[in-house]
Amino acid sequence: MSDIRIVVARTLDALPILQIHREVLEEDRYFVTSAEEFHESMETREEKLRAYAASENSVYLCAKQGRRVLGFVFLTGGALARARHSAKLEIMVTPKARGKGVGKQLMEAAISWAETNPIVTRIGLNVFSDNTHAIALYTH
Repeated sequence: MSDIRIVVARTLDALPILQIHREVLEEDRYFVTSAEEFHESMETREEKLRAYAASENSVYLCAKQGRRVLGFVFLTGGALARARHSAKLEIMVTPKARGKGVGKQLMEAAISWAETNPIVTRIGLNVFSDNTHAIALYTH
């Protein structure tokens, strides 16, 4: 996909990000949270985006084509003093944009952010062992 931009997510992106989150959870694969258990409101997501923007060791990025959000990645830095250097990664891409390099661009941007962040020195994530597409993304 051409003309994809990776940008810091803003509160204006909360609704499309929530829609992608729900869409991915409705596939009922690869996430511990089910669609039925996910009840986050737009206001809560907006608050989360503001918190990430204000954080020194966390970031929330989204992939955009024009004004359309195709996916997102966030790194959540540790809250405790001894864990501030460690960030947990979570990534979701809308099914329509998969296999087109969006996930790769999001991963590269998240890693690049971490490499330039003076606090984060470690990125971790959880992945189901049968999620071969995600494992391929994470190992390349």
